[in-house]
Amino acid sequence: MVFRALWPLVVVDGPSNRRSREEFLVKGLAQVKVAGPDRSLSWRARGRGRRDDRHSYAETMERRISGFHRDDDGDWVAELECLHGQHVRHRPPFQMREWVMDDLERSAWLGTVLDCPLCDRCEAPENMVVVRSGPVWDESDMPSGLQRSHRIASGIWGRLNVQEGQVRFRAQTSPGIDITLRAPTSHYIPPELAHDIEPIGSARFSIEWLKQIDKPC
Repeated sequence: MVFRALWPLVVVDGPSNRRSREEFLVKGLAQVKVAGPDRSLSWRARGRGRRDDRHSYAETMERRISGFHRDDDGDWVAELECLHGQHVRHRPPFQMREWVMDDLERSAWLGTVLDCPLCDRCEAPENMVVVRSGPVWDESDMPSGLQRSHRIASGIWGRLNVQEGQVRFRAQTSPGIDITLRAPTSHYIPPELAHDIEPIGSARFSIEWLKQIDKPC
């Protein structure tokens, strides 16, 4: 009981994705128990409610399932809201996901969450195209909001391009990303990932926004 008073409990249990909530919003954090497609349960912290993005803490990137398709080998792939795909194979006795073979059971899993290690590593999905390009900024005229924790909208990826100098990029992944990008280089930014950008001395950089034109087979 003490644990629940300190950490809100959100149980994501089963394909219906109904959540029983006992939320005591303390510092905007929640402890989440996630039932994955293989029915395994895991605990992890994630931000909820009155969140203050100025605090640097890592989040495991969890993405909702938006659809399914079969790959060229006939295996099922979960389509995630971040535009990545993740295999959800049923290969007894080592991979037990009998639900994926049934149309009704599979559709019931839409909206549940899977960990996305590709988002954790800021690896972009396939078939991305630039839909908008920002101006080239330097340390004196960059928007101040970029230096505070902020996020890119769902379904959109960012690409930070460093033309001159060095730029520090920090993201609240798990484990956290804190890297120095030295020109000339680029770095992808997943949607809905809290991050900030900081020039180190004199630097010039720009940001592009990308969308997926076709889903990979």
